[in-house]
Amino acid sequence: MRTGMTRPPGMRRWPGCCLLGGVEAFTASQYGDAAAAAAVAVACQVRGQDAGVTGPVPALRRGVAKDRRISVEDSQVRHGRKSRSVLSGGYERHILRDLDTGLVPAVGITAANAPEASVTSDIAADLGAAGRHLSELHIDRACLSSALVRDRGPDLAIFCKAWRVRNTGGRFAKDQFTLDFAAGQLTCPAGVTMPFQAGTTVRFPAGTCAGCPLRQRCTASSHGRSMSIHPDETLLAELRRRQQDPDGRAKLRERVAVEHAWPTSGTGRAAAPATWAPARTCSTCAASPSSTTSTSSPVSPPPTVTS
Repeated sequence: MRTGMTRPPGMRRWPGCCLLGGVEAFTASQYGDAAAAAAVAVACQVRGQDAGVTGPVPALRRGVAKDRRISVEDSQVRHGRKSRSVLSGGYERHILRDLDTGLVPAVGITAANAPEASVTSDIAADLGAAGRHLSELHIDRACLSSALVRDRGPDLAIFCKAWRVRNTGGRFAKDQFTLDFAAGQLTCPAGVTMPFQAGTTVRFPAGTCAGCPLRQRCTASSHGRSMSIHPDETLLAELRRRQQDPDGRAKLRERVAVEHAWPTSGTGRAAAPATWAPARTCSTCAASPSSTTSTSSPVSPPPTVTS
């Protein structure tokens, strides 16, 4: 279709992204390079993340650009992924919700692709403004790296499903070794003890492992068995122990029940389904603690809950 418009100087006959180059060149010739760059900055960003124009003809890029922009109007919204099959777009709302009263003392907002643990500063700021402090934090494993967990005080209890312990080739897994945190000693199933420090790797002597009667069940390495000690191994060991206890498993079920309840139940013990899971807080002026859940969900009207 002819529009009667004259093609600006430098504009090529390529459609789409290459047309943008001609618009930018025409604008620069009229108003200067700085004005042209500002006028088409968003379009150039979208073109750069979706198409390549360096070849003889434009071509769609393979894969997804890092931190890909998805909106012309809002430069900060992003695509996120809740699982392999569930996608989200825009922002995520992270809510700290009181299980007993239904009140929300803390809220945080992140882009949909931001790590869940990155909302920690917003949650902590709202808790401080509300005059509350955490006594229990019920979370999913994505939040174990948050500053609330990493910098916690001795009075904060963490409730979370433990990471699954890998058992490569049917050999002894980490939970079959004994960790004495007070003495800083790691003891293997054969009774050999080695010193350890959090955040380091313990390597048993090759000679000791070579003559061990349990070697075939422990390691296939000629250098002996090695084991990484997580910087917060004490917490991970506590979570594994708690998961073996009926009361501990009941605590984990409390978080799951809260995430699948919407709207608030008659008792007030409920929360919107999302990824920042239950917590328990104490008001600085209250005599007894109250339960709080921390959850996250896309910023939108109350979501439809599916089982």
